[in-house]
Amino acid sequence: KEWGLGVARDSVKPKGEMRLCPAQGFWVLVRQEDQYGAYTSPPTPLSVSPRPTRIGICLDYAAGKLSFFNPDRPAHIYSFQASFAGPLHPFFFVGVSISKDIPLSIVPAQV
Repeated sequence: KEWGLGVARDSVKPKGEMRLCPAQGFWVLVRQEDQYGAYTSPPTPLSVSPRPTRIGICLDYAAGKLSFFNPDRPAHIYSFQASFAGPLHPFFFVGVSISKDIPLSIVPAQV
């Protein structure tokens, strides 16, 4: 019961086991069961309350900032600070035991 979402460097070639951390070109927020975290090295556990039903992502490429937030409150969840180089692409995954209890739906932002 897990999912993750964020961005990945264009040069990342997903093959086999990948280490999802900024040093490897991944900036990812993850949910495992009822726990949230940022895939950093080492991983950063996050206290997220109440549990969001949606997660917003804001990328400021020039400032090197990727932020995750709860758009319903609004409330900040976590921000990565990095020097991005080259194109970035959306990245997400769902674990092998994803269930109706923790769905992952990708929807466009409402502006």
